[in-house]
Amino acid sequence: MPGLITHIYIAKHISKRKDFLLGNVLPDTTLLIVRDRKHILSLKLANILMRNKKTRYVGAGIKTHVLVDKYMHPHYVLKKAAKLSRKIDLDIDLAHGAIESAMGRLLLKKYPELKKELRDAIKSVSDEEVVSYLKEVIYEREDKILEAVRDARKIGLLKNPYSFAGLIKKLIVYKKYKSMKVAKLKFRNPLTVMKNAKNIVEEDYMEYLNKCIEIGKKTIKNL
Repeated sequence: MPGLITHIYIAKHISKRKDFLLGNVLPDTTLLIVRDRKHILSLKLANILMRNKKTRYVGAGIKTHVLVDKYMHPHYVLKKAAKLSRKIDLDIDLAHGAIESAMGRLLLKKYPELKKELRDAIKSVSDEEVVSYLKEVIYEREDKILEAVRDARKIGLLKNPYSFAGLIKKLIVYKKYKSMKVAKLKFRNPLTVMKNAKNIVEEDYMEYLNKCIEIGKKTIKNL
């Protein structure tokens, strides 16, 4: 799935409402709690929230995230990850993350304001409010959901999300929630990985992001 910066870039070209931007980053929080790789629970939550006038834009943001992932995964991210994996003999999970990071790094270089827009969206609600949304579809103890929300917030608020230190912090969180088999991964020089990932995506990633924007616009058409 595209990273948070990429999701914010797509979302802001659909609506600049903070609740809509927030919705666009929420689905990745559920992945720390349950293995909702296909976003089945996220889509269910989106439909629940969109029925309520107060939360309909949060729901629309979640739905946009899901639609973007469904398009970008098979049409772009997985293909590019496979190419990177073959080129430098890199674990496919790390290649996947590197492709997402490369898009995010390129976007931040062109649009540095995206970092603040992501931070503002995350800070626009309390952790407890996010828990109140997630417990509609995640049947875990509330304290467990809250812990995951707080860890997800730490990732979203990283000062330098694509630095080596930022990567290590993310991997620590993923290992905690078993989101990646970190212990089995074969690491490469991060500079080599990111240079190759950048070369693979920079030619055409904007074409696919523009397609995502058009797909996402349908979610708020009738709100």
